[in-house]
Amino acid sequence: MKINNTQSFFKKSVAASLVISACAAGAVTAEQRYMIKFKDSLDGNPTTLSAQTTRAQRNSQRIQQLGGIVKRRLVSDNIIAAEMSESQLAQLEASGVIEYYEIDPIRRLIAPMAADDIVPLAEQTPYGITMVQAGQVSDANTANRKVCITDTGFAPNHEDLRPYTASNISGDDNDGNGNDTGDWHNDGHGHGTHVAGTVAGIGGNGVGVVGVNPSDLVGLHIVKVFNDSGNWAYGSDLVAAVNQCVNAGAQVISMSLGGSGSSNAEANAFQNALNNGVLSIAASGNSGSASGNDAFSYPASYDAVMSVGALDSSKQIANFSQKNSQVELAAPGVSVLSTLPNNQYASWNGTSMATPHVSGVAALVWSHYTNCSATQIRSALNNSAEDLGSSGRDQAYGYGLVRAKAAYDYLAANSCGGGNQSPTASFTDSCTALACSFDGSASSDPDGTIASYAWDFGDGATGTSASANHTYASAGTYTVQLTVTDNDGASNTTSKSVTVSDGTGGPGELTNGQTVSNLSGSQGDELEYYIDVPAGATNLSFAMSGGSGDADLYVRFGSAPTTGTYDCRPYTAGNNENCDFASPSTGRYYVMIRGYSAFSGTSLTASYSEPGSGGSINESNLSASRGNWNYFTIEVDPGTASLELNISGGSGDADLYVKHGSQTTTSNYDCRPYRWGNTESCSFNNPAAGTWYIGIRAYSTYSGVNLNGTWQ
Repeated sequence: MKINNTQSFFKKSVAASLVISACAAGAVTAEQRYMIKFKDSLDGNPTTLSAQTTRAQRNSQRIQQLGGIVKRRLVSDNIIAAEMSESQLAQLEASGVIEYYEIDPIRRLIAPMAADDIVPLAEQTPYGITMVQAGQVSDANTANRKVCITDTGFAPNHEDLRPYTASNISGDDNDGNGNDTGDWHNDGHGHGTHVAGTVAGIGGNGVGVVGVNPSDLVGLHIVKVFNDSGNWAYGSDLVAAVNQCVNAGAQVISMSLGGSGSSNAEANAFQNALNNGVLSIAASGNSGSASGNDAFSYPASYDAVMSVGALDSSKQIANFSQKNSQVELAAPGVSVLSTLPNNQYASWNGTSMATPHVSGVAALVWSHYTNCSATQIRSALNNSAEDLGSSGRDQAYGYGLVRAKAAYDYLAANSCGGGNQSPTASFTDSCTALACSFDGSASSDPDGTIASYAWDFGDGATGTSASANHTYASAGTYTVQLTVTDNDGASNTTSKSVTVSDGTGGPGELTNGQTVSNLSGSQGDELEYYIDVPAGATNLSFAMSGGSGDADLYVRFGSAPTTGTYDCRPYTAGNNENCDFASPSTGRYYVMIRGYSAFSGTSLTASYSEPGSGGSINESNLSASRGNWNYFTIEVDPGTASLELNISGGSGDADLYVKHGSQTTTSNYDCRPYRWGNTESCSFNNPAAGTWYIGIRAYSTYSGVNLNGTWQ
């Protein structure tokens, strides 16, 4: 879900919230608690914990000197949560030390409904465990996964849960920076224990229930964000909890909590967790309506978090389950039997109960494919879900019912990437006179091995080994092509031009970036070359290096150099000499390598920055429905000075994403302005050469949008 990160938006939100809630507050209302992000540049952006702590103390003093009350310090994020009046906040902003501020939103337990206390007569496998296919996938490997449960704590000595002192369970409560909710291994409310039972209730012990991961192997880390009464927490508490989960080494974060109102700090925390290989999963909320177009709940509705809806035992969406475009998966959430403190059990309803089914399945499936990323596991869960409701993804069921065995099979058949990834062909070359050697061993395959090599040397000859030697019949420039094929049959081809000389005394042609190797000669011998430099080229360089003896480099524009006439002659001992021209003339440069004494094994490389030919892209009247994309690519030449891309016009809300070298996604981009409306731009100075990918995503349905860009 989008977060507008301009200060003006945050200020306006603050003022509105204060007006709306004035009648429901005391002297200091919850709405007057802010998260304040200080500028990293103030303290040199420290990276050590001790330096970050010192920075937090200094920023806390800035708030306290104005009369504000510090409530929590998010040390690594450079954020302070504090209660301040509007005038105090205005003074702090005027001092120029803050990057932004925003309401610290309330986060609550997504409370269960229609609780029924149950005493199982014998061990039971709840219907939800069977529905998500947990019993069809072995959890023997789950010791390599850890689920972080952020909730009300964990019952310390439940008969159907591991002891809190076990080696594969840990927890956090008071982090020393503003929130002490009591011991994590105590749950006076029961909500967190119910969630834990679904994730990891012990099977085969003859009592209670069976969880998604019943062998008592999966790691658990408990963060007690709510106290024993289950009272609200704040967004700043949740940011701290996410950081604790990441620091504890969790791969999955399970959150049966939420609230209205998005937060820039929260969104950044979850995106950072995803970037660090952690999959976050949260309840969509229990305020569903018959309209099927419900409000967003957070954290579930952030793009970096999976939002989970609730099903009944007939795979029908529960009437209380919030339905919106961020819902990603559905799971059992009606009459879910699980553990409660004091060796009790209860059957509860709620998206809170659905969420741990998905969290447990994610850990279970991931334990068999540990080389997969969090994003790849997320994709596998979505692609293997049982499609329910309207065909395809919809606002009630998302992609559908999460299924462990189907996800396991999907990854077995398609690999982490959801399909075989193509290899990348790459080779180097080295030529002396007409004889050349080629080496393609640097070619690679991201999800397999290179099975075959196919060379085309440009003169009708071919080869099939990783490395090859070839001698040309005559001087000239040839296009050499290498095609590699991986063990799954995918191929990739690359090519480059190679210039060879026949050694008859005329100068040999050099091409941009070419290295001529194994040069040798006696004292007084002269080797001659030339290169043609196009108009607009920059940074022309001639580099001689390596070997033994003493050779001298001579360069001249327009005609061959001599020992008395040249534009550049370093004239140093040995063979390491360079001639550089930042703004070379257009035309031919001549090179001579002369033996001051006998030399051998020397190399010569000529190179220059290609002139950028420039270009433009103009696409009009673009449209897409919410969550869908329009994609474009452009090719940027070496030496291009600037790249400008922008979108404008139309209605709705489109977001511009730009990335060099790979397709854009919501988490893969070099530029994403992320503004409201359709006016966004990305600018790059000295952009990298190659393919640039442009994505225009519908944050909400848009139409009539224009894409314009120029590069030169």
